[in-house]
Amino acid sequence: MDAFAYARTLQQQAAGSPDAWHLIRIANPSDEDEKAKLKSALDFLGESDRYEFLASGQHPLEARMAGDTRFGTMLDVLAAALLDDVRGFAGPEWESRLSATALVFVPLRDFAGYCTGRDGAGALLGGHVIVLHEGLYFSLKLLAKAFVHESLEGDLVQYRGAPHMPYAAAAECFLRPRAALLDMLSFEGVPPEIEGVLATVQTDIAIVTLQFIVLHEFAHIAAGDLALMDQYARQANAAEPLDLGSDRRDAHWQAEYRADETALRWLCGSERSQQGHWTNFIAIYAFFRWLADIETRIGRTFCPLHPPPALRGERLLAIMKTLMDFDDDAQHRVAWATACSTRWAVDSRKWMPP
Repeated sequence: MDAFAYARTLQQQAAGSPDAWHLIRIANPSDEDEKAKLKSALDFLGESDRYEFLASGQHPLEARMAGDTRFGTMLDVLAAALLDDVRGFAGPEWESRLSATALVFVPLRDFAGYCTGRDGAGALLGGHVIVLHEGLYFSLKLLAKAFVHESLEGDLVQYRGAPHMPYAAAAECFLRPRAALLDMLSFEGVPPEIEGVLATVQTDIAIVTLQFIVLHEFAHIAAGDLALMDQYARQANAAEPLDLGSDRRDAHWQAEYRADETALRWLCGSERSQQGHWTNFIAIYAFFRWLADIETRIGRTFCPLHPPPALRGERLLAIMKTLMDFDDDAQHRVAWATACSTRWAVDSRKWMPP
């Protein structure tokens, strides 16, 4: 079985899962229905310029993932866009491995994602599959909404909501995905012309965090961490945490640190101003602080094979300081994000107790 066939198998299995959001493609849509759905999805993701390319059937991943339907759901479109982004960040030297890599969103309880080179029976795939939590994108959009609210000032301060509410909803969405939580994604009571700008910033923040996560998983693939990836897949599907012993745990932690660093270096290799790179980094740094807060709330770690999220965030900050000047503006951004996430963690408990 190749990676793309296994990705479809995972999607089919997820369709019957009680944890699924049931954002599922219809069985036999017409071409016009599928084109309308594709256009709507791309508009939602801020990727409307990709429509002609994807609708033409030229996209390599779209062609490989084609099954009973020509176009997939919004999450399938997002998966295709993210793999395109990896191509741009990682560079042409990884094209052969990337072209044999599929990306799929499925229910994963409280596991953000993993990658694997084997199918469910343990047989080697003809490539790799990156598997991400179905609710992750929406959780990140809610988390981004908190930062957008907090940053409003001047004439826009009148539209500032309570940032801790989308922050808390993001955690709830990650732990117990429910379509009802999607009602909180939009900016209520904001004029349409302003809401469009806020929604764009919100999507940018969520996407850069997803880009980092997918780059992290592809870094494992690039490094050939096959044995480690097998353990991640087992942990993601296990009812209880796996006990691998301290030596094995240390090996996993070091692999995670390396993948984090590779992903960050790829992101920072793009043509962007230093301020832009720090803006992107703050989204990633806040993501790890948010994960750490969720672990505190539920009283356990998501995965013993991964270092604590707070530690990963601080190590990434140390690496970022070697890649970009840690000037006054960067220091202010890090301090602001730290203060915000700390305050929201406290305030959110009043609104949504553990």
